[in-house]
Amino acid sequence: MPVLHLLLVAWLLPLCALCFFPLAVRLWRLLLIRARRRPPSRPLRAVFLHPDLGIGGAERLVVDAASVLQARGHSVLIVTSHHDRSRCFEETRDGTLAVAVA
Repeated sequence: MPVLHLLLVAWLLPLCALCFFPLAVRLWRLLLIRARRRPPSRPLRAVFLHPDLGIGGAERLVVDAASVLQARGHSVLIVTSHHDRSRCFEETRDGTLAVAVA
């Protein structure tokens, strides 16, 4: 099912760009309704890839999204190439979120 979501999102972006906005909105609503109807039957494993997990806006969004998924019972891992423990968000420092440096 997640692959279907990614394919639909990848398909909807060009549709919006080509001025097929009403069709894109209808497809997006169908996708959201279907996602709301059937919650995942088992916890998902999510991996976030981010080049530098410092302090910034993009990093905050990654940490927030990972925290929400983890709070909903999913397994979350953040993979990064650089993680400075003296200059990062508290959730990645105190072990709330799992961080792997590759």
